[in-house]
Amino acid sequence: MAAGTGASLGLGDWTAYFFWIAFLSFLILFPVMLYRLHAYPEGSRAEAQYPYIAFPAALLLTSWIAMGGHQGHVMTHFLFLVQMCSIVLVSLRISNMFSMNFEKDFSSLAFPSDVSAKCSVGPPD
Repeated sequence: MAAGTGASLGLGDWTAYFFWIAFLSFLILFPVMLYRLHAYPEGSRAEAQYPYIAFPAALLLTSWIAMGGHQGHVMTHFLFLVQMCSIVLVSLRISNMFSMNFEKDFSSLAFPSDVSAKCSVGPPD
C-alpha cells in the first residue's frame, strides 16, 4: 500500500523499494499460501479465508499502476493474469462458502473484495 500512496505523494525511490519488497514477498508467499489452502484444508475456517488469495495481486497491480505502470508493460500483464486467475479460483469456491454457516472470518473480506473489484475495473478516466 505504501507503493501506491507514495507515488501520489512524490516519495520517489522509496515507492519503488516498497513495491519491489512487496512483489518479492508475494512471489515467495503466494505459492506457499495456495499450497497451505489446498494441502491442509481446515474445513469452514480455511474456506472462509480462501478469498484472500485474490487480494495480494490486486493490491500490487493497483500500486504498479499508481507508480506509472502502463498496459504495454510485462509486469502489468503478469499481475493482471495472476489476479484474474485468483478471482476465478475464488469464484469456483463461492458456492461452498454460501452453504456454510457464518464464520467471524467472513467479516474481514470486504477490503480484499473491494480492492480486487476496483483493480479489475481499471483506473478511473
